[in-house]
Amino acid sequence: AANEDPLLWQLAASGFRDTSRLAASDVTMMLDVLMTNPGAIAGAVAQCREQLGRFEQLLHAGDEEGLRQMMEGAAARRRAWAGPHVGAAPATNTHGHR
Repeated sequence: AANEDPLLWQLAASGFRDTSRLAASDVTMMLDVLMTNPGAIAGAVAQCREQLGRFEQLLHAGDEEGLRQMMEGAAARRRAWAGPHVGAAPATNTHGHR
């Protein structure tokens, strides 16, 4: 989409930069990775396409609850992957102490 509208590049936030950093990788190295693991990568791409399709359907349907469930599930998986310290406030007891 950004190839079609240069304004999108100007509007993209830093999060987009972080999630698209592979595009700035050495092409030869990335081709080696792709050619070494084509089946696994194609499977991951298919899963991403499926999830994006579901996300698009929920958006078009205005399904707030479905979007909430999808986003909460993604947040839970991200926390599990990264560990409890990412995106979470430190645990405190009822007296405000850790």
